[in-house]
Amino acid sequence: MRPGYCTKVFSLLLGVLWLLAFPRLAYSQLLTLDAFWQQVSQWHPMARQAALLESEGEAALLYARGAFDPKLSAMQQQKTFDGKDYFTYGSSEFKWQTPYAITFKGGYDWTNADGLYLNPERTIPEGGQAILGLEVPLLQGLFFDEARAEWRQAQVGQLRYAALARELRNSLFMEANKTYWDWAWSYYAREVALNALRYSRERLDGIRESFRAGDNPAIDTLEAFLQVQSWQLEARDARLALAHAEAQLKALLWAEDGQPGEWNADWYPLSPATLPLQRPDLAALRQQLEQHPSLEAYTHQLAQLQQERRWKAEQFKPELTVNFNLLGDQFDLNPGNAEGLT
Repeated sequence: MRPGYCTKVFSLLLGVLWLLAFPRLAYSQLLTLDAFWQQVSQWHPMARQAALLESEGEAALLYARGAFDPKLSAMQQQKTFDGKDYFTYGSSEFKWQTPYAITFKGGYDWTNADGLYLNPERTIPEGGQAILGLEVPLLQGLFFDEARAEWRQAQVGQLRYAALARELRNSLFMEANKTYWDWAWSYYAREVALNALRYSRERLDGIRESFRAGDNPAIDTLEAFLQVQSWQLEARDARLALAHAEAQLKALLWAEDGQPGEWNADWYPLSPATLPLQRPDLAALRQQLEQHPSLEAYTHQLAQLQQERRWKAEQFKPELTVNFNLLGDQFDLNPGNAEGLT
């Protein structure tokens, strides 16, 4: 047997084994990092918690905004005893507090003039009385009040909750990104170990044939056998590492109903060798650090505390409120005569 014969056979076997090792990728399904992150970011508990934080900020803002919604109210007081009608009072009111300290109000009062014990202070025109007016605080509440404090705290709070949600998503993305590439590394490390094990076995068979033919000494078969055993251990460790990486990856997949997500055994990752190496942009990195969600959340929290402090300081001012009411005869706010008015 010619000396170069074994080398040619071994090279041919390497080529055949390489073609046989990777055709299965043709019927396997590539799981890219983007596709994996899309699944993780949809139903993972941390992603849901981030969405709940954003919803909490929106709900707090909606609640605070309700202080400036128009309010409608109505009441009626009546007393009858021993078959006698003592009094009957009724009123309805519309009130709207604007964000600029002015409160507009309107209403309509009515009473039963035939009551035996009608309070003279509640004497109004027959048929009722319409009221239009406004209310303006001159000291406490002129520039700042509780409603505006809660409104501004809720506005800043919504930004704070959004920053906290981004922080959670960033943490989840970092974990998912690391887990994905750990899986990719373990996957292709196993492929390398299995291919090396196949090649070492083929090499051992070739060296044994060469030994039988007298081309190689017996010690070469021992060296090739030890190499096979070494790659068997490497392949075993690679399988264990891949199983661990897959378990970590599966833990990040969740279904809509809160159950663990489905794992496709045909999935395979991107090869780390396909990633381009790029030099990090330090200026952009510094800018991103300055916009870190944790820093933003603390900044917004300080702004909320400043609004609370401003409201507490405002409460030290004395209260002085001016009320202006335009009274009418029934619905006529500019009656031509005062008959029936008291």
